[in-house]
Amino acid sequence: MLRKHPGTQAQPNLEGKSPLIAVVLGLIPGLGAAYNGQPVKALVQFIVIAGLWTLADVFHSTLEVTCALASFAFYVYSLYDAFRSAQRQRHGLDLHEEDEQLRQFLRARTNLWGGLLIAIGALTTLHIIFPVQTHRLWPLLLVAAGIYLLNEFRRSKDSAPPETMYRTPPPSVIQSNLESQTSELAANRRFDR
Repeated sequence: MLRKHPGTQAQPNLEGKSPLIAVVLGLIPGLGAAYNGQPVKALVQFIVIAGLWTLADVFHSTLEVTCALASFAFYVYSLYDAFRSAQRQRHGLDLHEEDEQLRQFLRARTNLWGGLLIAIGALTTLHIIFPVQTHRLWPLLLVAAGIYLLNEFRRSKDSAPPETMYRTPPPSVIQSNLESQTSELAANRRFDR
């Protein structure tokens, strides 16, 4: 509706998505965002909450509590976001643009998210197969990941930036007063001889 009439304000759509239903469906991670028509956000919410719950199960001691608190905080945020998104949609705002921006953000960092998911899956698999050894091994995995990231940062910093190639600018079509006076003097000298 806004695309057809850019000067008009959005009218409330009382038949739109219900914020209460969005919150109730949001009790299952990501389902509230899916109800609001935001599939990318729904997938991200589900993966983040499930991943943090998995890490809370794998880790012990302080990291278990940290992952559990982070998953709970993100879970509560996803409920709030489902409520607010349903309200915004009811007031006539298009949520597809927000979902598309999230898709572009994720697409630009595909290697990071893919590596993170592989690491969580590998750590969980190791924990299932070797529960005692994983409890002692995971700090070394974090150290190895940190060393790798620092090494990549150092490599990118050491590599020389590509040289910028400048082309010569095209000649100006518009002459300045100085150029026109100079060309007139040169023309007059030719005719004087």
